[in-house]
Amino acid sequence: MITFRKGRSLALALCLLAGACFGSNAQAAALTGQTAVQTAEAMGLGWNLGNSLDAYGNGKAEETVWGNPAITPELLHAARQAGFKTVRIPVTYIGRVGASPDYKIDSDWLDRVQQVVDWARQEDFYVVINIHHDGGNDWAGGGWLNCEAKDQKAVQAKFRAIWQQLAARFRDYDQHLVFEAMNEIHETGNWSEPKKAASMQNVNRYNQIFVDTVRAAGGENADRVLIASGYNTNIRYTTQPAYGWQLPKDQAKARLMVSLHYYDPYDFTINSDEKTGVWGWGREALKRGDKVLSWHAEESVDQAMQTLHDKFVTQGVPFFLGEYGAIDKSKLHPRNAEYRAHWYRYVTKAIKQAGGVPVVWDNGAPHEDTFTFINRKTNTVGDQKLLQAVKDGYADAVAQQKNNK
Repeated sequence: MITFRKGRSLALALCLLAGACFGSNAQAAALTGQTAVQTAEAMGLGWNLGNSLDAYGNGKAEETVWGNPAITPELLHAARQAGFKTVRIPVTYIGRVGASPDYKIDSDWLDRVQQVVDWARQEDFYVVINIHHDGGNDWAGGGWLNCEAKDQKAVQAKFRAIWQQLAARFRDYDQHLVFEAMNEIHETGNWSEPKKAASMQNVNRYNQIFVDTVRAAGGENADRVLIASGYNTNIRYTTQPAYGWQLPKDQAKARLMVSLHYYDPYDFTINSDEKTGVWGWGREALKRGDKVLSWHAEESVDQAMQTLHDKFVTQGVPFFLGEYGAIDKSKLHPRNAEYRAHWYRYVTKAIKQAGGVPVVWDNGAPHEDTFTFINRKTNTVGDQKLLQAVKDGYADAVAQQKNNK
């Protein structure tokens, strides 16, 4: 998404020195046989380890190039202790993949990805990994997953090769590890509806290649839950039939989810401009006459999540809301903190109620205009009230679901 450490305990230190904590597949008990619906239910509240393994610069993926410190076991422990049960680990492969036809991933990079996955599993997280900024429209900076590229055979061959290697490396990891095809693939400079039919067709092809490649790799991949990516992870362009997005075919039964993101309304969640951005949200803000968009409130969230429920969940396909968030705009007005917490609580509840997996975006930067939940320099919660709002939203949905039974 947007580009914008101390010791834990003596026991952990001794464990690390002994090399006993984090093996090649550090899992307490094998998990198999779960459907996507069962997995979605078990994944709980999710957190993004963003702007780390997905960061890149000078044509190469580099973990710390965007200012975050290197990932540590302590960071993942802090996130787990905060109450998150799923961690999404975005990964970029720009400059880390060799030439055709093998497209071999640099061994040190793949080893690092595996190490972080193992640390997350040691904390009993469900773990999601993907191919991230390779399709972020930065073609001059090394991006290659381009749905408008003329040589689609080359794009698809590279995409297939990376997933072949990932599926092979993690073939013995159980269903606690979930694969997500890609991230926000869209036409260059166009965040709106696709202008070319071929763009959507290519996104559909990538998803099908992803599913077929992982299943063919054998081992636990035959049973693994996979997440197909919506067009630009946009709810409208993925759900409305006129745009042509298709769920890939899968030889495994009931093992697919669909990935979407939610940053609506933009002028509240992301736009920090003092003139065009707004710092209020919801019906209460409208009543007070605060700076707010009149056309987007709680009902808008309900409608978006209902759309996903009706399109996918009713068919046994949960949606993975892999990113959602709103930046801190306290500098614009102190009441932003109240509205921001309300937005997070309401959106989290709506996602869970509709049958989705809520995964908050966190880019790790501890200052205004960011989405931070866990401060990565101190491994502490950055905003306890905001974290509680998210947890309360999830709990609200669980309680309501129990009452409806």
